[in-house]
Amino acid sequence: MANEQSPTFVCAGIGDNWDIKGTPHIFALRSDSDNRHLYSCTFKPVLPTERFQIVEKDSGWSIRYYPMGGPTHAAQSSCIRGDGDHGDGINWFVPWASIRDARENRESGHDLAVTAMSEPQDEEDGENETETKTDAGTVHGAGGSRNSERDAITVYFNPETRQVEWEAAEFDPVYQLSAKLEGEILANDIWSSTQLSIVSRDDVVSKIFLMASNRASMLCISLFHILPILIMGLLLDWVAKSTYSELAVTLYKPNFFVEWLIVALVFLSLIAPELFDFFASLKQLQSIWRLAGKIQENAYLRIGLRLAVVVSLLDFIQPFLAIALSAYVAAYLHEGVFLNVIINIVVLEFIHNIDEKLVDSYIRGAIGVDRRSVSVAITDISYTVHESNDFWGTSDSSKEYVLTALAKGDVSNTEKLRMMADTKFGLGLAGAEVRSLRMTVNLVDWQNLEDDEIQKYGAAYLNATTDYTWSHMITKNRRALFFHHFPEIARNFAWRGTVHFKKMEARHVPHLCHIIANQPDCVEIWLHAGDYGNPNNMAELCAELSRNSTVEKVGFPHCNLNNQSCSIVADMLKTNTGLKYLWLMQNRDIGDDSLPDLIAALEQNVTLYHLYLHDTGVTEQAKEEASDKTSARMKF
Repeated sequence: MANEQSPTFVCAGIGDNWDIKGTPHIFALRSDSDNRHLYSCTFKPVLPTERFQIVEKDSGWSIRYYPMGGPTHAAQSSCIRGDGDHGDGINWFVPWASIRDARENRESGHDLAVTAMSEPQDEEDGENETETKTDAGTVHGAGGSRNSERDAITVYFNPETRQVEWEAAEFDPVYQLSAKLEGEILANDIWSSTQLSIVSRDDVVSKIFLMASNRASMLCISLFHILPILIMGLLLDWVAKSTYSELAVTLYKPNFFVEWLIVALVFLSLIAPELFDFFASLKQLQSIWRLAGKIQENAYLRIGLRLAVVVSLLDFIQPFLAIALSAYVAAYLHEGVFLNVIINIVVLEFIHNIDEKLVDSYIRGAIGVDRRSVSVAITDISYTVHESNDFWGTSDSSKEYVLTALAKGDVSNTEKLRMMADTKFGLGLAGAEVRSLRMTVNLVDWQNLEDDEIQKYGAAYLNATTDYTWSHMITKNRRALFFHHFPEIARNFAWRGTVHFKKMEARHVPHLCHIIANQPDCVEIWLHAGDYGNPNNMAELCAELSRNSTVEKVGFPHCNLNNQSCSIVADMLKTNTGLKYLWLMQNRDIGDDSLPDLIAALEQNVTLYHLYLHDTGVTEQAKEEASDKTSARMKF
């Protein structure tokens, strides 16, 4: 229990009371082994939807915590430490009316689940610091008096791990926050996300973000772009030191005016395309430079993006250095032959193309353009103006369209940068309207993702993953890992053919049922080492299978099934018309008592070919009797 002491943080906004001196305190609850503190606040909701921020007591509003990813109804989210200018109007929302109605429906016999609410519409406040006299109800921390469980909302907060969770219940003295990896991005933390395709040539956006996300790429591509400058520098040194002693160095004197005309046209044809490319790309470089300067809490990315911009600028300067050097060589090292002038102009052109060929080969060979992408996740944007009224209200696009196009749109990398940076058609990240932002950039190797990476960044990856990437670049095993960590997102992608899920828990079952009900191309499901010995999980799954006619094969190996589980399966088989094969093997708690129900079910089910019960607790005698009674449809 927490000691009696002045609170460190206050929960502002309860009952629409933003006066931090009059809002309830959050008391320190305890310290864990790493000396990190967990704070809690329990309050009685008085509004249909309560909203709040967490403010450090003695700071006024200069130190506040608000939800990462924007305003949210999520019961679990990460938070950002802001100040008086950052976080205004970005609140947690507790949909108390929906929670209360769902509870009353359940108690009256209706099976109505409390689902995650959509993001709030037009509920941003320009100022949180609005003083009201609304009574927020009785509030307490670890040592205070408790309210009725029916009326209690408890908020838990850890400032070290930046986690905030709430539940519709009284204060729980043994409450544990959800396990979270350092740097992990939750599904509700994402403000916006996109994926950039990796292009080996003529795509400055792809190259800059690739360098910023991968140190090896930064080193290699930088060296490749420096190489032509080094060659030209050495050539210039040779010209300065050796040519005057070895060659007759004089300005070329043409015999005909047409010779100078030809030289001018050759130079113009070389320099014009370079100029067009330079000015077309200069705006992109400026946008990325400005965007990078606003990135908070990620100095590595901020420096990496700006260094990549400098390297790209060197690349664009190379052609002009090459043309200047070739002009001198053509005009003075000609030996009096006009053809030498033309050859000297053209021959140096290959130098500034050396690096482009090297970069192209490196990206295709070492990186791979077909199996990798660059993921960009934005977890916070702080605008200098009111976001809804003054930014999107004057935009030539809309927030919903921009976010959707960035995440799922079939548009080029150049267009995605424009939608991130532009103030009229995008998020405005490069404009004066944005004060700061938080961004994470990762190079994604779809076929070699590790479990830890999926857990940390999988929500950001999935949020911007297209159906093509899901179906053709991500392996089955990794699709299963995505489902394990983010079932609420992964269930909406295509699941075809055979799927394998491992160690599924109760939270996965509704989403698996959603796949079964809505994905007719998913015909075979293997559930390895899942928690289906739990009768509630098995009952929910079998209820969905009982009315399904598209899934043909289901396997439950090592799922802790028992006789009660088999009884639930038997009831499902009596009405199911799609299953052809069912595996209940490798569950040692299935015994002889399970067989009568299964045998009776097979008498009614005419579509199941075989039911497999290998490596169970069924005795030899019972196996023989069951096999005879089911005409060998039951296999042991």
